[in-house]
Amino acid sequence: MVSFFQSSNRYKNARELIKLSHILALLLFGILSANGQGQWTPPLPIDSSRYPFPLGGPIAVSGSDEIFSTFNSSDGNKIYVVHSSDQGSSWKQYAYVGNELSRVPRDILVDQTGTVWLLWISVDDDFSPSFVNISKSIDSGKTFSLVFRSLSYSDGFLYQKLAVDGQNSIYLLWDDFQFKLTRFRNGDIQQRYDAPISTDSFQIGQHLSLVVSRDFIVHIAWEGISSDSTGYHDFIFYTQSIDTGNSFIGRTLVDTADNPSLTTDSLGRIYVSFRKLSSTNPLGLFIAKSSNGGISFDESIYISDTIYSWSGICTDSEGGIDVLWNAPYGARYSRSSDGGATFSPFVHVGYLGMLDVKAGTNGYLYAIGANDSGVVFTRKNVILSVSDIDKKPREFRLSANYPNPFNSSTTIRISLAKSEYVDVKVFDILGKEVSSLIVGRLDSGEHSLTWNAQGLASGVYFARLAVGRKLAVTQKMILSR
Repeated sequence: MVSFFQSSNRYKNARELIKLSHILALLLFGILSANGQGQWTPPLPIDSSRYPFPLGGPIAVSGSDEIFSTFNSSDGNKIYVVHSSDQGSSWKQYAYVGNELSRVPRDILVDQTGTVWLLWISVDDDFSPSFVNISKSIDSGKTFSLVFRSLSYSDGFLYQKLAVDGQNSIYLLWDDFQFKLTRFRNGDIQQRYDAPISTDSFQIGQHLSLVVSRDFIVHIAWEGISSDSTGYHDFIFYTQSIDTGNSFIGRTLVDTADNPSLTTDSLGRIYVSFRKLSSTNPLGLFIAKSSNGGISFDESIYISDTIYSWSGICTDSEGGIDVLWNAPYGARYSRSSDGGATFSPFVHVGYLGMLDVKAGTNGYLYAIGANDSGVVFTRKNVILSVSDIDKKPREFRLSANYPNPFNSSTTIRISLAKSEYVDVKVFDILGKEVSSLIVGRLDSGEHSLTWNAQGLASGVYFARLAVGRKLAVTQKMILSR
C-alpha cells in the first residue's frame, strides 16, 4: 500500500489525479458491495473528466423510469441536465446555458406529459440581486425555455422545492419576502395562485420538503429557527393544504431538530426524517410518523447515530419507506416494510456524499451523490422475491467490518442460520481481549454490531465470533487516528 501511494508521485497532471481518485472510489465501492454491505450497484460516473469537480444536484424520475439530474459546471456558470432512458446504464448530457453570472439548480421534476421542469436560482451581478427561475423542456431535457422569473431579491434565496400533482399543476415552495406556496394550475404559468404559510417569529431555515400526495393534499415540512440568550434553536414544523394549495391552516411541531425530509404512503401516513441531538443519543437520524393527517406525530424513532446534514426519505413502488443519509465514510440506507413501525439495520451504499433519492417503478430507487472526482449515480432494486424473503442464512458468518480503516467506530455484521448463543469479542494484534460486543442469544438472520474503539491506540484488531465450539475471525480491522 505504501509503495502504491509513493508511486502516485508520477502523476503530475491534475486531470490524471482526478481520474485516479475516481478509480479508487469505484474500487472501494466494489469492495463494500462484495462484503455484503448492500445490493446497490457500483456508482456510474455521469461526469468525471470534462468538467472537474462539479456540484451534484437534484434527481427526477418519470413514470417510465426515465431519469433526469443536474449539476453545475466547475465555473458555476452552466447547469448541465443529464438524461437516462435505460435505468441509469447510459446517459445523454445537455448544457443549459444562460447569461447570468452564476446559476445553481434547486429542483427538477417530470410531469405526467413528460415535460421536464427545472427550478434554479441565478445571480445577476456581484451576487446581488438574485432571481428564482423555472424553465421547462418538452424534448426530454435537450432544450429548456424560461417560463418564470421572480422579482429580484437583494438578500438572495435559500432553498426552494418543486412538486407536481395528478393534474400537472406545478407547486413552488419558496420564500419570496414571505414564506409561501405558489401553484401554477395545470402547468400554466399564467394561472398562478400564492398561499402564505404562517411562520410567526420563526426564521425559515435552509431545508424545506414538499410533497403532493395522490389525493391532492399538499404536505410541507420546514426548518424554523429562533434565538434567545442561550443561542439558536431549530424546530421542524409540518403543515398541509386540503384545497390544492389555496390555503394553509395551522402547523404542527414535529420535533426539536433540523434538516427535514418528507414522504407519505398510500394510507395517508406522513413520515419526516431529520437530524437531531438528544440527551440519550448522539447526533443521529430520527423519523417521526403521523397517522392522523399531521395533527400530531408519534414519538420519533431513532434510526442511526452519526449523520451529516442530509437525509432523504421516499416511498417506493411496493409501499416501503426508504431513507438514505450522509454519514462518515459514505452514505447509509434503511427501509421499513411495516408502515414505519420498524426499520431494517442500515447498510452502506458507498463512499459518496448523497444528494437526492427518488423512487422509480418495479422497486427501484435512484440516488445521486458526489465524491472528489465528480457526480456519480447509483441504483438498487429494493424488492425481494418471495424466495429471497423466505431464505435464511445456511450457516453462521462473520462479515468484514465497515468502514475499514476506521477512525473511532466500525460496524461488524454476523449471520445466524438459527437462534444461537453467541460471543463476539475484539482482540488486539497480540491476542489480548480489548472489548466484548455481545454475550448472549440472538435470533436467526442478520445482525449489526457497532464497536466503539474510543481510548484505544491506532493499530490492527480482530473480531471473533464464537458459536458453541465454532469460531470465525474477521480480517484485519485497522484503527487509524
